[in-house]
Amino acid sequence: LALGPVVGLLVSLVLAGKDGEVGVALAKRQAQLSFVTTITACFLGLFGAIREVVKELAVYRHERFINLEIWPYLASKVLPLAVVGALQVAGLLAVVHLLADVRAPIVGHFLMLASVSLAASLLGLAISAAVDSSDKAVMLMILVIIPQFLFSNAMINLQGFGKALG
Repeated sequence: LALGPVVGLLVSLVLAGKDGEVGVALAKRQAQLSFVTTITACFLGLFGAIREVVKELAVYRHERFINLEIWPYLASKVLPLAVVGALQVAGLLAVVHLLADVRAPIVGHFLMLASVSLAASLLGLAISAAVDSSDKAVMLMILVIIPQFLFSNAMINLQGFGKALG
């Protein structure tokens, strides 16, 4: 749970506001803060869930054999991940909003980032359920995440075929 505030502190150190900052410089820094907090929420959710199913695959298969229903099992994974993700996002935002002069409403920012964290956790669970080892889960996570960043048009200005794919 301390990871959110620690990353928030690092983000605040790098993207702290400057006295007299206005106009384009302020807008650029706010966009950077938004991007970095969104990526952070995504990674916090994804990394928390990436090994959840695969680490107990033998137990899961045994329990499914004796009639474990999938919905209670899924709920037993999603609910704790959602709560932990929301707490990590709350810690991240508390630090960033206090130290980096974020100009966004904190409640809306929290709801958006908690949703990002939950979606990333669900992606992590799906990846974890699709493989049979933790190493494969991590490799598949990398294969899924890097194209999303490349084609998001946020870090790289896409042109030509890349823009058509993005």
